Amino acid sequence: DAFIANSQEVRAELEAAGCPGGRIAVIPNGVDLTRFHPDPAARTAGGRRQLGLPDGPLVVFAGRLDPQKGLHTLLAALRAPALAAAGVHALLLGDGPQRADLAQAVAQDGLADRVLFRGVVEDVAPYLRTADVFAFPTLGEGMPNALLEAMATGLPCVASAVGGCRDVLTDGATGLLVPAGEAAAFQAALEALVASAALRTRLGAAARQAAVVRFGLARMVDRYEACYRAVLTGAPVPT
Repeated sequence: DAFIANSQEVRAELEAAGCPGGRIAVIPNGVDLTRFHPDPAARTAGGRRQLGLPDGPLVVFAGRLDPQKGLHTLLAALRAPALAAAGVHALLLGDGPQRADLAQAVAQDGLADRVLFRGVVEDVAPYLRTADVFAFPTLGEGMPNALLEAMATGLPCVASAVGGCRDVLTDGATGLLVPAGEAAAFQAALEALVASAALRTRLGAAARQAAVVRFGLARMVDRYEACYRAVLTGAPVPT
């Protein structure tokens, strides 16, 4: 009676598989706005020390260490002289089958003192609050919870222009979107954010506002309830 897609790309896939467009509701994932929230104090030296993190510009990624996540794009971008001169560190939260490969690349590229592998953490929220930028170089996504959590935390985000990333970020307004797999474009976006505190502040605030208005858990639940009620009453599915 109804189909639910969590992104426009998934909606298109359902239609291509033969699902009637009038029965597909697009309902993005929701994010806990109370758990994920900005905290400027966490970015201070004291806040960083509590988690064993270095001072200076900090770029964070959270997710599975898997080829799909495009992390070699991030590592290639970090080799840029401008980012090295600025003392940029990258914090990778998560684990997965690509961990050893990424660690080898970090060592070969001379990034061992700038890329931190923290593995699986019980709660990513405190780490997100310490960061300056969120990096999401994924090669394909449905609706990325990690990106929604970073936005709710008020982080300026650089993400690949694929899947649900395009649904949640508006390039230049609530974040920066770059072509997937293009290290030069990812590098340029990181350099722009590292160089400009004003840009980080503007995009981070806009990302938080977008999360509050569009992606809170309550809004997601309301959308599901509206879909279920439409099915129960025979009304048109809210698409």
